[in-house]
Amino acid sequence: MNIYVAAPITQVHVACLIAQALTADGFTVTSSWHSLVQSTDRSPLDPRVRQDVLATNLSDLHRAALVVAWTGAGIPKATYSEIGWALARGKRVVWIQNSEGGETNIFDADPGVTILRETDTDAVVRTVRGVVGEMRAAA
Repeated sequence: MNIYVAAPITQVHVACLIAQALTADGFTVTSSWHSLVQSTDRSPLDPRVRQDVLATNLSDLHRAALVVAWTGAGIPKATYSEIGWALARGKRVVWIQNSEGGETNIFDADPGVTILRETDTDAVVRTVRGVVGEMRAAA
């Protein structure tokens, strides 16, 4: 199952941990932004860099069947966009919110969203397994 991991850029370390846990569990992580952010000195403020990152993110999102989105910290403006993009294309979303749920928005009302208020990677992997099972049963 192909999975895209979304998170605010300031939370790249969280995205990397989630991607590593999912990969270790046998999933294919299509998102590459978190690896690129950690391994490049290109400025995310440069308009050409932003265009390249956008094109890559959209391609990576397109290849994914499921999006795992972390909005528990940081300013998740682009993450909300990735959630909306995925839902508009009928993709499922596992949405990791903080325990208080303070960052909810209209997208979490979509039936394709599974809310997770636990942030440890074991809980994320268990939840993804459950959602993938649902997806396979519905296919």
